[in-house]
Amino acid sequence: MTQGAKTVLVVGPGPVTMSQGPGFQYMAARTCLYLRRKGYRVVVLEDNPATLMDMGGVPEDIYMEPPVPEVVKRVAERTASSAIWFFPAGKRGWDLARVLASEGGLEDQAISRDMEDRLLWVCGDRSLLREELESAGLTNPDFRAVRNQREGQEAAERIGFPLVVRPHFSAGGEGAGMAYNLEEYPVLLEEALRRSPTDEVLVERALVDFRKYVVVVMRDWAGRTRALPLFEQVEHLPLHDQDSVMVHPPLGAGREGLYALAEAARRTAEAIDLVGLAEIKMAVSPGWEELLVLDVNPHPWRHTPFAEAVTGWNLLGLHIELVEGASLPEAGREEGANPSAYHYLSLPVHAGMTMEERESDSGLSCWAAGRFPVWGRRLEEACEKALGLVRRYPARFDPGTETALEGLRRSGKRANGVHAAVEVPGTGGTD
Repeated sequence: MTQGAKTVLVVGPGPVTMSQGPGFQYMAARTCLYLRRKGYRVVVLEDNPATLMDMGGVPEDIYMEPPVPEVVKRVAERTASSAIWFFPAGKRGWDLARVLASEGGLEDQAISRDMEDRLLWVCGDRSLLREELESAGLTNPDFRAVRNQREGQEAAERIGFPLVVRPHFSAGGEGAGMAYNLEEYPVLLEEALRRSPTDEVLVERALVDFRKYVVVVMRDWAGRTRALPLFEQVEHLPLHDQDSVMVHPPLGAGREGLYALAEAARRTAEAIDLVGLAEIKMAVSPGWEELLVLDVNPHPWRHTPFAEAVTGWNLLGLHIELVEGASLPEAGREEGANPSAYHYLSLPVHAGMTMEERESDSGLSCWAAGRFPVWGRRLEEACEKALGLVRRYPARFDPGTETALEGLRRSGKRANGVHAAVEVPGTGGTD
């Protein structure tokens, strides 16, 4: 996308779903507002009225149609759109961009996408991502891609239990599960094969007792990079992060650990040639002997709204500016960019389903329909507020959330001493 673009097409996220929640509706509305303020004519393709209500009167044209590839092409041509922004659509946008990149047909209209073709495939394919990571001295968890029970058995013998089984190119934990032994493994594998959109399933090492961190990394066209290790997943892996309590600042890293996470994020961004903003999920062994890259989302993702709250950065605007060609020191220059002095908790909110209802459907391993932020000057204060909320509305929270919050409250004194560390981001690249 260039500054000469007059009309831009924003693809909306659609209905709120398990694991995705309303965060992408927020990002779609914010993206439209930011682009409108930049002087663009904004066109929206969205089939969820709730998202359009959040946008108010910002879009100049609205197409309430299913955002399938044929419709995207037709609307882009009809509106003479010179750019399409897919990232506000979340997983749906990722899938659309991947299909359109394969089919082609947009190049003749000089439409550039915020998700580059190469990034779509590298970040969505564990094998390709591993190749890029290894070139930077990093790696991801041991895994095997299998297509049937025989290959699945070979993968189990090679990796060893416990194992995580998940369909290829799935999100929100759909069709995923964890197998501890050979008795339950074939059932989970069969279900994952049935739900996989590619007829391929990933069987990977379960990172039991590892700690999980979310790092937001930004990189411009010149290679200047800044990484912010912002969140820690309180519960141990392999619980889906959308079902977990997330805490800022990270508790178990310390200053040296935060620098290690920032440096790994910088090297990852360079390896995949990122331009813009990405959320990178990492896992670290209890003694920090291993640091593994779990996922790379090469654009704003589900934790971006939370990240904006704790940093003071307009991260959506920053991503757009970087993709447009701004340099990192210039991008977001109007923002305060000061990390918050508060302790933040992000709680997973469920859709009012009972545990029996959740257990009756083995197709999902993630049940959160949204997240709720809680904060306090001290971690104990934030935990007290969160516990009050969980106990008042128990049907909206997983039983494990209260246990996790109790543990956090007990560790409050240790956590209160690491605030300064998150203010020192990892940097790299060339000026």
